[in-house]
Amino acid sequence: MEEKVKGLNNIMKEAVENGVFPGANYVIVTDKNEYYGSFGNKSTYDSVEENNIDTLYDMASCSKVISTTTSILLLLEQGKLRLYDQVS
Repeated sequence: MEEKVKGLNNIMKEAVENGVFPGANYVIVTDKNEYYGSFGNKSTYDSVEENNIDTLYDMASCSKVISTTTSILLLLEQGKLRLYDQVS
């Protein structure tokens, strides 16, 4: 797993350096370990803040997508919704 985390770290560093995004954090939790990574900066409208593992992000509209997707997957799992049901 350590090699995979190193690979992830390299990908994240390269993405920040190439301007794909200004900064990011991640956490991977397994039965045996927790892996954390923090890269780049957190950009706000007024300033650039150095990113670290305690940086808070405004998730904005992501909450709509995350909650809707989670709800649909739970309904699929419970058999209350089928993947090809029409929405109307």
